[in-house]
Order: sequence, then C-alpha cells, then structure tokens
Amino acid sequence: MRWYETFILSCMEICCLFILWDRIDDRFKGKYLYKFISTIFLALLSVITINHNINFIFIYLAILVVTKIMFKVPFSSIFFSFIISFMIIIGVQMSGTYIFTLFYKSMNYSFPVGLIINMVTIIICMIIRNTNVLEKIRNRVNKFNNIFVIVLFNIVFVAVAFLYVWENNKDIVWNYSFVWLFAVACWTIINFYILFQTIKIKEQEEKLYIHERYVPFLTELVEEARRKQHDYANHLNAIYGLTELDDSNLCKKEIRKYLKGLIRDFKTLDKILAIREPVLSAIIYSKRALAESQNISFKLEIINQIPHYPVEDYELVEILGNLLDNAIEAINLNNTEFAKEVILTLGEEEEKKVIEVKNSGEPFELKNIETLFEKGFSTKKGKHRGYGLYNVKKVVNKYNGTIELSLADNYTIFRVLF
Repeated sequence: MRWYETFILSCMEICCLFILWDRIDDRFKGKYLYKFISTIFLALLSVITINHNINFIFIYLAILVVTKIMFKVPFSSIFFSFIISFMIIIGVQMSGTYIFTLFYKSMNYSFPVGLIINMVTIIICMIIRNTNVLEKIRNRVNKFNNIFVIVLFNIVFVAVAFLYVWENNKDIVWNYSFVWLFAVACWTIINFYILFQTIKIKEQEEKLYIHERYVPFLTELVEEARRKQHDYANHLNAIYGLTELDDSNLCKKEIRKYLKGLIRDFKTLDKILAIREPVLSAIIYSKRALAESQNISFKLEIINQIPHYPVEDYELVEILGNLLDNAIEAINLNNTEFAKEVILTLGEEEEKKVIEVKNSGEPFELKNIETLFEKGFSTKKGKHRGYGLYNVKKVVNKYNGTIELSLADNYTIFRVLF
C-alpha cells in the first residue's frame, strides 16, 4: 500500500475516534483546529512507522500523548475514552471485513476495500454519536471504574492481538475473518456478561447498605412522632393553665408564644412524615438530627410538591447526604456571628425537579468555582476529603441534570435541577 493511501486510511480512523470522543467527553467538543492538527500529525506518524511490526502500538501511545497535550484532558479520562472508542471501531471494522469477504472471497485487502470499510465505520460512529449509548457507557465507567478496568483490559488484549496479526499479515485475517470475528465476539460477550453480573451485585449491595443504614432513622422518626402524639395531653394542659391567668392580654400573649414554639417544633417533623419515599424521609431526618445536635437550625421547605427524582434511592442519598454534610461542616468552619442555619428545599419549579441546600455564614472566596467539583478538591484538611461534591456532580451528570452554586445574602446555595 502506498504511503498516501496509508495516510488517508489513518486520517479516517483517527476521525472516528474524535467523532466518538465528542460524545464521551465534553472537553473534546468543538476545537476543530486542534482535531485537524492532531489528525494530520498522527496520520503522518503512522506513515513514518509503517515498516515496524508493532507500529500501531506507537500510534496509540502517540494518540494518548497528543490528546493530553492538545486538549489538556487527564490520562485516565483519555484512556477510558480511547478504549471504549477503540472497541467500537475495531468491532465495526471486523464486522465490515467479514461482510466484505462473504461477497468477494477471492479478493485481497486493498486500499479501495479499506476506504469502503472506513467510510462505513465513520457513518456508524456518527450514528452512535447521535444516540445516548456513549453517555450510558461513560456513566457506568465513572461509577464502576475498577470493574471496567479488568474487563476492558481483557477485551483490549484480544483486540491488540488481532491488530498485530492484521498489521503483519492481512490475508490471514481476510481469509479467516469469520473465525476471528467469532472468537473476539465470544470473548467480548463473556467479559460483558461478567461485567453486567458484577455491576448488578454491586448495585444490590448499595441498595442493601442504604436500607440497613437508614431503617434505624425511620424507626426513630416513627418513635418521635409517637412521642409527640403522647405529649399532646401535656401541651393541652399547659395551654389550659395559661387560660387561668387573670390578665387577659397577658393570657393571649403567653398562649400565642407557647403555640408559636409548639408549631415550629412540629412543622418540620410533619413535613418529613408527609414524604412518601421512606429513604428520603430517613436521610432528611438523620441530617436534621445531626444539625440540631450541633445547635444548627434545620428548615425544610417544599415548592408545590415533592416530585419523584429520576435517580436511584442510593444516588438520592448520595446527593442529599453530601450536600447537607457539606452545609453543616461549612457552618462549623465559619465561626461567624451569623445565625447557624441550613435550609433544604425540595419540589418542582418551571417543570424542573429541584433540590436546593442553603447554609448561612460568610461566603467563601474561590477564584475558579469549577475546581470545587473536581476529584480530591477540598477546603478542609485530612485524608479522604474532596469527594463529596465530586460524587454529587457525577450522579447529577449521569441523569443529565445540572448543579449550580451561588452566593447571596450571607448564604451559600447549591441547587440541583433535573
């Protein structure tokens, strides 16, 4: 194959990568000049190293390095984006090769054949890009990173072996395309079946963990409601005693004061008891108890009605737990003269499902707000810090939601919209 033919085919394959990466990672969207320069450089590199038996490995390493430099994306993100795209492209090319051999058994691999297969690959990559398949894969990879590493390594190992044979003797692959396709397909199916079962077990474990952790809070919530009900008689006796005061104005004043405190005490509890989803009730009750144990006022506000949020129970706990813990810790770190207060708002607003957490205190200063949601970033000292808001953002992104941060009237406000 002539050098310019290799150059054209390499450009087409690299274009396939960028088509898929646009959907997998937002950091690759746009930046057409960078993509053009990277494509030309990498294609030329493939031409220069074409005579080496393992030149494709050099090219793949070069792709990781060049994209790291050009797009400033971490190696871990590039690696997973590359592996996912690589598997899709190889799968399409192998399928295309097999279909081609069904019609042209006596034909050897040539530039026109490669051109047709790569054109089909580009079209299929564009179709995949316009679906939400890649987003689902990305979300799964983000959540079950360690499991995916093992499975992807197994699949890539076989794919690299296939590429090695392809680069050294295309006719073997061409003449026995069905055998290669069948072997790689079986290996991939087995690995993905194991992956699916492992993820299923992990999700069940998370649900069980949430159930075991928050059932005691639900029990305590019911017990508190019973205690309040039991105290009704005492409250009525106290109010009756106030009516015995001789001064009618003083009587009204004291009764109003007593009822005001009583209603305030019951208000939040009544709202929590009215929530239909047990896990949501439990997490709110537990964080309310945590806040009040640290002399922090906890308020629950509802806009219209509490909707059914489009997340799993354990993910809802992850969002609320991290946001409320963050708010409570922020108040304790501030040590200012402002009233200690956390306000949780749930509901629907302009066809959006809302979760909002506000905490009082002096707003912090941060030059780049985006760093607040990065993995490992924290304003607090200690190990295992900086994962709360990162985990929240990860769950929100999974369901195409948004998370907003605003600072107003001595409040720090985190607002999640679905």
